[in-house]
Amino acid sequence: NDAPSQLGAVDTLAYTENDAATVIDSAIDTPVDDDDTNLKSATVTISNNLVAGDALSGTYSSGANFTYAWSSPTLTITAAGGGKSLAEFDAALQSVTFVSTSEDPTSAARTLSWVLTDDDDASSAARTSTVNVTPANDAPSQLGAVDTLAYTENDAATVIDSAIDTPVDDDDTNLKSATVTISNNLVAGDALSGTYSSGANFTYAWSSPTLTITAAGGGKSLAEFDAALQSVTFVSTSEDPTSAARTLSWVLTDDDDASSAARTSTVNVTPVDDAATGTLAVTGTFAEGQTLTADTTDIADVDDDDG
Repeated sequence: NDAPSQLGAVDTLAYTENDAATVIDSAIDTPVDDDDTNLKSATVTISNNLVAGDALSGTYSSGANFTYAWSSPTLTITAAGGGKSLAEFDAALQSVTFVSTSEDPTSAARTLSWVLTDDDDASSAARTSTVNVTPANDAPSQLGAVDTLAYTENDAATVIDSAIDTPVDDDDTNLKSATVTISNNLVAGDALSGTYSSGANFTYAWSSPTLTITAAGGGKSLAEFDAALQSVTFVSTSEDPTSAARTLSWVLTDDDDASSAARTSTVNVTPVDDAATGTLAVTGTFAEGQTLTADTTDIADVDDDDG
């Protein structure tokens, strides 16, 4: 019994992270078997650089004439009824797809080994092909929401949320910077800062309306960056800060310069009525029927309220 053979080579597939399942080669040559007209099965194995999330499948006449069973690292194609013609099996091979659901699939080229088995259980030599994978950098994300801060005029700098969830980045272990911006209702005197490992591992640079947090040495771990975010404070030195809620926008940037979507939080500010200051100068004679003159030049009220 002569084993089946495959003619030519399977094309190299160029696959990019997050692509849908993609056909590897839609023009594989029809197999040849000198003494059998049917094949009964085939295997396609990711024999090198397999990553969790990689998978193979097939679509041609699935269920009716073929089953495609993926058990990592091997796809087994089985013909219904014990065997199918070489031409039909070629169509099945041409429908084989590769996909990776990994968010960190690496760029290591996958080697695929293709083996055919005929009606007499003779198997072909393995034919190899390649899948070249291009990873895509995933932006970091933040989990949950930042708490709302209740701030009263003249309070000291106050931590916004000391329990911010640790950021997540599927393909980076470090972050290199973050920004926190007062994106709505900024008042002169409002400011943000941070305290965790300031100078040693992080710098906190306030340039209104944005606080920029930068990791020393190009990047710090997600856990360390979480501690930095948890130390961010709000203060307003204004004596007339208004009660308009401040909106803060938080954005993270990873080692590969991918930035997260903005996550927003709120600072609710309660103004305090400031008493008027200065001296009221009254001139004239304090006697019945006399007119007195009040000079308010020295009177000031920083928040223009009655005090």
